[in-house]
This record gives sequence, C-alpha cells and structure tokens, in this order.
Amino acid sequence: MKKLIVFFLLVLGISATCEAQKRKQGQALIDSLQADLKQYDNKRTSSQNDTTQINTLNTLTFELANTGNFEQAKQYASLVLPIAEKIDYKKGIAKYYNNIGVINMLKGDYTDALNHFSIALKIREESGDKKGTAACYANIGQVEMYKGNYLDALKNQLSSLKIREEIGDKKGVANCHNSLGILYEKQNDAPHSLKSYLAALKICEEIGDKQGVAIGYSNVGIAYVNQGNDTDGLKNYSKALKIFEEIGNIRGIANCNLNAGVILEKQGNFKAASQNYLAALKINKEIGDKQNIVECYNSLGFMNVKLKKYTEAKTQFSEGLFISKTIGAKNGIRNFYQGLSKLDSIDGNWKSAYLNHKLYTLYSDSLLNEDNSKKLTQTTMQYEFDKKQAQNEVLAAEEIKRQQNIRNFILAGLLGVLVFLGIVIKQRNTVKKAQQRSETLLLNILPAEVAEELKQTGGAVAKQFNNVTVLFTDFVNFTGISEQLSPTELVAEIHRNFTAFDDIMEKHGLEKIKTIGDAYLAVCGLPHDTADHAQRVVNAAKDIVVFMENNRNKFQVRIGINSGTVVAGIVGVKKYAYDIWGDTVNTAARMEQHSEANKINISETTYALVKDNFTCEYRGKVEAKNKGMIDMYFVNS
Repeated sequence: MKKLIVFFLLVLGISATCEAQKRKQGQALIDSLQADLKQYDNKRTSSQNDTTQINTLNTLTFELANTGNFEQAKQYASLVLPIAEKIDYKKGIAKYYNNIGVINMLKGDYTDALNHFSIALKIREESGDKKGTAACYANIGQVEMYKGNYLDALKNQLSSLKIREEIGDKKGVANCHNSLGILYEKQNDAPHSLKSYLAALKICEEIGDKQGVAIGYSNVGIAYVNQGNDTDGLKNYSKALKIFEEIGNIRGIANCNLNAGVILEKQGNFKAASQNYLAALKINKEIGDKQNIVECYNSLGFMNVKLKKYTEAKTQFSEGLFISKTIGAKNGIRNFYQGLSKLDSIDGNWKSAYLNHKLYTLYSDSLLNEDNSKKLTQTTMQYEFDKKQAQNEVLAAEEIKRQQNIRNFILAGLLGVLVFLGIVIKQRNTVKKAQQRSETLLLNILPAEVAEELKQTGGAVAKQFNNVTVLFTDFVNFTGISEQLSPTELVAEIHRNFTAFDDIMEKHGLEKIKTIGDAYLAVCGLPHDTADHAQRVVNAAKDIVVFMENNRNKFQVRIGINSGTVVAGIVGVKKYAYDIWGDTVNTAARMEQHSEANKINISETTYALVKDNFTCEYRGKVEAKNKGMIDMYFVNS
C-alpha cells in the first residue's frame, strides 16, 4: 500500500511534462488548421470550397476551446454562421451551435450552453443526422448533471444511448455508459454505477480505445471505492494513471490525483492526501477546469478542518466559494458556506457563523426543480429558431425569384410572386403558432394577471396577500420506492400522480405554484381574494387522499396545510418562475413533514378557519424544526 501511495505522489512531476507535450501537439494541429484557412478565398462562391472552409473553422474552434483559448475560439466561430447559412449547410450550422455550447459548458455558463446545444439538436434531428443527434443529447445530459438536474440528465443520456446502439456507434455507447455511471454515482447507487462503468470499459477494450480504457479503469475505481473496496479502487486508479501518462491526458492525471486523495484521506493518511489534492488543484488550474477546481478546494478545505489548519481551510473555502459563484455551482456554494460557518463557530465569530449558516440553509433550500422556467426558455428558443428559419426561407425565395427573372421575366416574375406570397404566409403561420405555444406555456406557468403584466411591462411586481392557504404534499418513502422502479417507470408514476393533482387544483380553484422533486406546492387566495380559501384547500387535500387510496398507487402521500400571509411574484429577468415566500409557506412545509401517510395535517391558523366545516382531531403541540412547539390537527376523512 505504501508503494502505491508513493506512486500517486509522483504524479505532479509527471503532469507538467505531459501537459507540455499535449500543448505542443495541440498547438501543432491549430497551426496546421490556421494554415489551411489561408488557402481559401472568401470571394469564391463554390459551395464545395465553402463547406471545406466551414469544416476547418469548426474544427479549429473546437481545438481552441479544448486548449482553453475561449475568446480566440469564439472569433473563429463567428466566421462560420454567415457562410453556412448562405449555402444552407445544415451540418456546419449544427456544428457551430454545438461548439458554442461546448465553449460555454467549459466556462461554466450552463444556461447558454443548454440553449446552444438545444438549437444544434433540433437541426440535427431535422436533417436526420443520428450520430450528431445522439451527441447533442449526451451534451445536454452532461450540462444537466453539472446543474444538479439528475433526472433530466438521465433522460437525455438514455436517449443518446438508444440512438448510438441503433447505429452501432460503439465508442458513443461506451461514453453513454460512463455518463450513466456518473449519474448513478451521484445518486449513491454504487451497484448500478459499477455495472455501467464495467460495460463502458469492456467496449473500449474491444475497440482498442486507449483513452476510453483509461477512463474506464478510473471510473471502475470510483465505483469500488463507493462500495467500500479501497484496495480494488486503488488498483484501478493505478491502471488508469499509467495509460493517462502514456497518452498525455492531463485531465485524467488530475482526476486520478483527486480520487487517490479521497482514499488516502479516508485511510487517515492526511499528508499524502493533501499532496494529491494539491497536485490535482495545480493541474486543474493550468487547464482551467473550474468544476474540478471547486472539488479540489472542497476536499482540501474540509480535510484541513480535520487537521485543525483553520487558516488554510478558510482560504480554500473562500477561493472555492468565489469560483463556485462564477460558474453557478450551487452545490459548491452551499458546501463552502457550510465550511465557513463551521470555521467561524470555532473562532467564536458567532455573527458571521450565523450569517454563513443562513446562506448555507438558503442554498440548500434553493436546490429545487426548475422545470417550468426551463420549459419557458426552451419554448422561447424554439420561437426564435422558427422565426430565423422563416426568414431564411424568405431570402431563399427571393434568390429563386431573381434567377427565374433572367430566363423569363414575365413568367418567372409571376411564379416568384406566388412563391414569395406562399413563404410569407407560411412565415406568418409559423410565427403565429410559435407565439400561441409561448402564450399557452406562459399561462401554464404564471397566473393570467401576472402573465399579462409581464407581457405589458416586461416585469411583474411582487405583491403581499394577507388571506391565503398553502398546501404542501410529499410522497412517503419516495427514495426507497424509487429504487425499486426503473427511471422510466418512476417518471411515469410521478407524472400520473401530479397530473391528477393538477386536475384537483383546477376543480377547487387553487393555484399550482411548482413541484420540488417529489413535493407539490399550491395555494388558494391569490391572485384574487377568496373568502373560503381554507375550505377549498382542505377539500382539495381530501380529494388527493381519495385518489391516492383508490388508484392502486405505488406511493402514499403526506399533506400539510397552513393559512396566513405570503408574498408572491417573480424575480430576475430570465427563466421566469412564479413563486411564493414567507413564514406561512415554511410552516405549511413543517405541517407536511409532521403529517402521516395519507393524512392531512393542518395548523392552528387553518383549524380556526375550517373547524365549523370539517371534523378535526387535535394532536397537541408538536416540535417543528426552527418553529418550536406548534398546535397541529388531523382532518378526519
């Protein structure tokens, strides 16, 4: 074991040499591509020359992005779109959007990355490019994973895997298995994670993909460690590291350092672990991998807390927090605030400890499902894309009209006018349909009054509502039951239940706010005052219980209800989402947490409003987190 630890400690010296080699090779390819560009005359109209130029520009963009030269990559990318659109070269256009997505993903700008990958996906699907379509699904899945949206990530990776299996893309299939393994790993499903990694490793060995084999060994090592098998974990890291060194893969060497550090720290060898973490940090800083820089600072900081090196830990938490904020890594932000709060408590700086703990709690609570806002963004992008396509069709029609006029002015003119009018009508219909889709989705996400205010003014003022009732639901033992279902079955079951809940909300006049994982939030009494808001919510809750009990449901539900004052509105200027805030909402959540299977738990405030309408059972005072003792009541069925 000691010999193996030393082997990992030598990585730092090796990595600098490998990086120099890789940069030299990468620069040689970039220089060659730049030389190729000089032979193209921009004035030529030959589409063959244009497509060759576009392909060269796209390849050069991708290589520059991988070496961290993002600004130069964007400069070359900007030359692609005008040429590709002029000759309607779909493959080149799709590759352009994909490259911009890759640049944004590597920079940590996940929102723009998703938008560009989505446009590339649509183009490749329409042009029948199955391999490109599969790659887009994989890229989108990667970004969703970085954002912590594991269910969306899983859905996209499975879509990619299905296509790649159909077309026999073995390397792509291996990549999908690796991505699925990472997703299972992040959800603490070690057996499925190991199974996916082994499947990827087997394929890469069959096709002789050295880099894929190295990645496979590294990932298998992770899976073994997660199962508590550190010995096999280190053996696989050793195999991976040897191949990474042979091929000069700096990122792989850094990851091996980081993973080895985790094992060494777990074994209590903090000095060796620290050296591995620092080696990984140095390499990741050199290649600009911000996501892994955050991981390194997180590991170093919390390990130094164990070693009582509080000054070093604080520096690492602070630097990690700064980088996490620049890339929007909410998990990282949350962890660093937790670490800073712990250090402030040790120093006796109680005010700062409280503020950091409060921010830690805030980010923990904010890691919620953003499906509604994401759907709105996707619809907006779809609308813009359709509009752009319609404009391109108009330009194409004008070109046809000009050519026909040369041969026969009168006949060509008449035909051109007819074609032009047809295109204009099609454009109007396309834009109108896109507007209708956006309008429908907007009304599904926001109350009608808020949606109208948003369209008229570009924003919506948050308002206070003094007499509302809030409903929270959550599935009992969701994690345990979900492990017994396939991903497809799980999503279908959640969709079936929440669709029924939506119908019940509409029946009783409640406003659905959002879903948060397996939780459901709704309210009555806004945006219009409703005198019987409490009674409506209790009746809706009773209908939910009846549905859950009478439909052979795989889940049982806990329901919590509270009445009072809330603030409601939308915040920010992107990804609009209507939400409610206030102590009333927090108390409703506590009511749900202290409810029981297929039971409706209400607060004293709600009980006072419905006691003449429903038979309730007093539960006494119950201790609720951050609330103290609260009077609670069960509504009898």
